[in-house]
Amino acid sequence: MATSVEGNDPHSESESSGETQVFPSELSDEAKLKLEIIESLSEPCDRKTYGAKLEEAARQWMVSALLYGV
Repeated sequence: MATSVEGNDPHSESESSGETQVFPSELSDEAKLKLEIIESLSEPCDRKTYGAKLEEAARQWMVSALLYGV
């Protein structure tokens, strides 16, 4: 199922062009994994912790690529 949103983003050009943006209401397993990885990396932490998170993210991303053929 998808949700249609018109003109809610002030930076969007869709309001002036009359286009409708469609956002999926459910993410695929691959998209959920990638979102979790990105959210984890965006959390505040020190350099050492970020390095460890980055290594884990690389492993998870590789698994995602192998599982989903990305």
